[in-house]
Amino acid sequence: MTTTRADSGGDLRALLTMLRRRAPIIVVAVIVGIGAGLAFSAVQSEKYKSTASLLFQPLLLDAQVTGLPLQLPTSDAERTATTNVDLVSLGAVRTIAAARLGPGYTAERLKNDVSVTSKDKSDIVDIVATAPSPEKAAEVANAVAAAFVSFRRNGLRAEVLSAVDKVRAQLKQPDTTPTVRKTLRDNLSRLTLLASVQTGDVSLVQPAQPPSKPSSPKKALNAILGGGLGLLLGLGIALVVEQLDRRVRRTDQLEDALGLPLLAVVPRNTALRKRADWGSADGKGDREPFRRLRARLRHTSGNTALRSVLVTSARARSGKTTVATHLAAAAAVGGARVLLIEADLRRPRLAEMLGLPREIGLSRLLTSEGGLAELAASHLCHIPLAQDPAGSEDRVARQSFDVLPAGPATDDPSELLDSDAMRDLLVAARSHYDLVVVDGPPPTLVSDTIPLMKQVDGVLVVGALGRESDEELRALREELARYGVTPVGAVANFSGRIANPYYAKRG
Repeated sequence: MTTTRADSGGDLRALLTMLRRRAPIIVVAVIVGIGAGLAFSAVQSEKYKSTASLLFQPLLLDAQVTGLPLQLPTSDAERTATTNVDLVSLGAVRTIAAARLGPGYTAERLKNDVSVTSKDKSDIVDIVATAPSPEKAAEVANAVAAAFVSFRRNGLRAEVLSAVDKVRAQLKQPDTTPTVRKTLRDNLSRLTLLASVQTGDVSLVQPAQPPSKPSSPKKALNAILGGGLGLLLGLGIALVVEQLDRRVRRTDQLEDALGLPLLAVVPRNTALRKRADWGSADGKGDREPFRRLRARLRHTSGNTALRSVLVTSARARSGKTTVATHLAAAAAVGGARVLLIEADLRRPRLAEMLGLPREIGLSRLLTSEGGLAELAASHLCHIPLAQDPAGSEDRVARQSFDVLPAGPATDDPSELLDSDAMRDLLVAARSHYDLVVVDGPPPTLVSDTIPLMKQVDGVLVVGALGRESDEELRALREELARYGVTPVGAVANFSGRIANPYYAKRG
């Protein structure tokens, strides 16, 4: 149960992370949907609806005047309501209404423009007319209502007149007794009176009035529906894009793709590329991932002292130069003598990052004549590290690590890095420094790193979360295995910021 709950929580977090990552797609889809709904409303013609209400109420004038139950009320209210709607919807009623409205109106047109409804078991029937103008909508609804009132009145009057004819026929019978004849004459008088006062069993209780605003298009509703459809479409597109996106976004995915243990997780922080005071107290929390990385490199290499490490990646712009620089700074702060060599001669960044001169560096050193030791001294740059204010007094006030930048561009960097001069430089550096950090280009992109991998004690792979694909990382893993290189571990770069209570600011 615990595992299932944890898996569910992980799936939910992954889903929420995906939605946050694909939020721009979803937002754009919703905006497009709302715009489509508004555009659909704009191209529609305005329509107005007006309602006239009829009240069905049997008057039973026949029983009142003649005492004869010619009209029998029903006890089924639902059936009565349905019958009333059907009566108002008759084609004969629409024909009468069309004649009242004049040219342009037919019974077929009124069938499309007029709807007849009844609320549940109510005796009230609503006639709803739709027209391009509010006045015409009211006119059509009232015309249909008046047509039905007239139709119903004429129908009931016809029934009474039919009864009158039957009574007169009976009076003409020669064998009618005087008593029956007297009764028939009384009924004839009453039926004649009923025919003259017949108003029908329906009345117009609420004439239609011109509406103040159109019933369609419903701009707000169309916008909401468009936004809802856009949201569904955006979610669908986001899911498809997420499935097609093979970039590694989680640390466990990075470990699985590279087949390496994770030594450090570096949060996304633009200040890491700009800080000049590498040992300042303000950056304690930012420096901790690199201190952890340095500690793990020292204590995970077994009994073999790891004196030199090559930092590389699967692609450019993975942040390997930043990781290499901060690793060197973290080791130097701990008291080690550190040399940072920029062996990425094709895309150098240290000169700009650290404010170093571009005319000196590795390429100039390896192509110059003279003793390596003497030349190296003139090409090295010292990066000072400020100590924490709480540091002990017996420690050196200012420390530094040495940097050998890439130097001027060269025609054949691969041959230069595979030269005897480069091998001699690394041997000399390992004998003079406690740690040599080499920033090398991706071996899957250029061959420059290949000779360096065999000349260092370990290889460290930097993986950029959200930038590198699973295929790129696996290709790097296969490339390293092809040359028999097993990296010491991986660094997950550009991770989300992780709160560390040990570096929280105290109030």
